[in-house]
Amino acid sequence: MSASLERVLAASGQPALAELRLALDRALDASVVSVACVEEHSLKSRVHRLRFRVGNVERTVVAKRLETAVARRCELLARRWLPAGDLASAAPQLVAASEPAGGWVWHVYEDLGAETLERSPTSDRVEAAVRLIARLHARFSSHALLHECRAASDDLGLAYFVDNVRGAIHALEALRGHPALREREHVALRDRVLERLVRLDAETPARARSLADAGAAPTLLHGDLWTSNVVVGPTKAGLEARLLDWDHVGVGPQSYDLSTFLLRFPREQRPLILEQYDRAIVAEGGRPLERRALAMNFETAELSRYANRVIWPARAIAEGNTPWGFTELAEVESWFEAIAPVLDVPKAHRAVASPRAGRAQENVLLPGAKLLIVNADDFGATPGVNRGILEAHARGIVTSTSLMVEAPAAPEAAEASREAPALAIGLHVDLGRTPPADAAGVRRILERQAERFVALMGRTPTHLDSHRNSHLDPVALPEFQALASRWGIPLRGHSAVRLLPSFYGQWHGESHPEQVGVESLLRMLGNIGPGITELICHPAYVDEALDSSYLLEREVERATLCDPDVRRALAVHGIRPASFEDVSRFLTGPAS
Repeated sequence: MSASLERVLAASGQPALAELRLALDRALDASVVSVACVEEHSLKSRVHRLRFRVGNVERTVVAKRLETAVARRCELLARRWLPAGDLASAAPQLVAASEPAGGWVWHVYEDLGAETLERSPTSDRVEAAVRLIARLHARFSSHALLHECRAASDDLGLAYFVDNVRGAIHALEALRGHPALREREHVALRDRVLERLVRLDAETPARARSLADAGAAPTLLHGDLWTSNVVVGPTKAGLEARLLDWDHVGVGPQSYDLSTFLLRFPREQRPLILEQYDRAIVAEGGRPLERRALAMNFETAELSRYANRVIWPARAIAEGNTPWGFTELAEVESWFEAIAPVLDVPKAHRAVASPRAGRAQENVLLPGAKLLIVNADDFGATPGVNRGILEAHARGIVTSTSLMVEAPAAPEAAEASREAPALAIGLHVDLGRTPPADAAGVRRILERQAERFVALMGRTPTHLDSHRNSHLDPVALPEFQALASRWGIPLRGHSAVRLLPSFYGQWHGESHPEQVGVESLLRMLGNIGPGITELICHPAYVDEALDSSYLLEREVERATLCDPDVRRALAVHGIRPASFEDVSRFLTGPAS
C-alpha cells in the first residue's frame, strides 16, 4: 500500500505520512491481504476520503490529521465517553489512530458518506438529528464521566465567553501604537471592535446570571453543530442521525450547541425544532428548556464564537500579515453588527432589552433553589477599593456592593457605577469609630447618609448594612430597622437572607489570607444550601489612601473572586448568582 498511498497523497503536503501508513495497515489488515489506495478526495485541508482495494473488496475510510491534544479527546470520546452513555453509534467508528509525530496524530474513521443534513434538511431528517442531540445532552447532564470530559475537553460555558472576550481585548490592546496601524481607517476599526468587546466584558455578570437562571446542569456538547456535521441515514428502526467532526467537543450549557444548530435553519422553522428538542429531552427523563433565559444564552454562545474569531486576525496583524488581518477583522465586525436573536421572543426577554436581563423573574422562590448574593463592602472608601470592587464585578462573581457615601472616593464610585448597570448598590452606613450613644445621634447620621446616597445615585439603595456591623448595636438596631422598613429594603442579618461571613482573612489580630483563597472559597460554595445566601467580601487594590489593618487580604480576595474555578463552581453546585434587587420579592419572610 505504501507506494499507492504516497502516489495518491503526494501533492497534499501532509506531514506524518509514515505514521498514517502504519495506522492504515492495521486498520485494513495489510499484513494479511493486498491493499492498494486507488482514490483520494480532500474534504478539508487535513481531512481526506481514501478509497482502497482490499483484496477483491473496495473499502472507503476518512483520514483526519489532528493536533495531539485534540486527537486524545476525540479518542476518549469514541472509545470511552460515548459508549459509556450508550451512544457509541453517535459518532463514526474510530478504526485506527497513528502514533504522534511532530505534534500531529492521524485518525482513521469509517466513512459515513456525504448525506449530511446540510444537503437534505427534510423535516424527518431534522427530527432524527434533534432526537440524537437531545439524547446526548440528557444522558451526560449528570453522568459520572462528565468530570473527566470537562478535564480533557473545552469549557464551553461562561468561561468560554469570558476567556474569548478578554483574550480578544488583550490581542487588540497589544496593537496600540503598533506600526501596522498606520492608516486611520485601521485604527478606527481596531478601536470600534475593542470598544464593543469591553462592553461585552462588562455584561459578564448579567450573562452569568442568565446561564444560571436556565437551571440546566452542564452536559457534554458536540461543540460544532453545523448541519454539515450531521449525517442521517436509514436503519431497520427508522432514520438515524450520527455526528461528524467532534474536534470541538466540550462541556457546557445546552444552549451552546443549540444556538449553532438553530442558526442553520430559517427563522420560522426554529420554534418547531426547539419544541422537538424539548419533547426528546422529556422522553429521556430531562426537563424542557427554560425559555426566559434562552435568548440571552443563545446570544452569549454566538458572541463567544465571534470574540474567538477576533483573536486570530489581531495576532496576524501583530505578526505582519496585515492584509488578511484587517480584512478578517472587518468581517468579524460585520458579524457583530448583524447579530440578531436566534428566536423571535417578546422584547422584554431579549438579551438587549435590559442590562439586568437574566435576573430572577419568578414571584416565588422555587424549592431547592440556591441563590447567592456576593456583596462587596466599602465601595467609595478609596480609588483602589473602587477599582477592585468593579473588577471583581466585571471579571468575577461580585453581584452587589455597599456604598460609603461620606468616604473620599464616594463620588468617583457613584460615577463609575453608571458603567456597571448590573451591579446592585446598597448603603454602607458608617457611624464612625465611636458610634453615638443615643438613638437620636444614630438617627441623625442615618438620615444624613441616606440623603447623601440619593443625591449621589439618584435613587434609593437596594439594601442596608453598616461599617463594622455597627447596626447590630442594641441602640442602633431599631433605627436601622426603621429606615429599612421605610425604604422597603433588606437589612443585613434581619431578613430571609442567610449570611456567609466566614470569607474574611483576619482574626485575633492575625492575618489568615488562606481563609480567602480559592480553595477555601470553593469549600464554602460547596456547603451552600437552598435559599438566599449573602457572601460578604472586601476586594480591593490596596492604595495609600486606605486606612485599614485589613490590606493584603483584600488583594487576595480580589484575585479569588475573579478566579475561573470559582465561577465554574457556581454552575457545578447549581448556585444562581443574584443581587438584593433581584431577590427583593423573596425577602418578606423571617431571617434564616
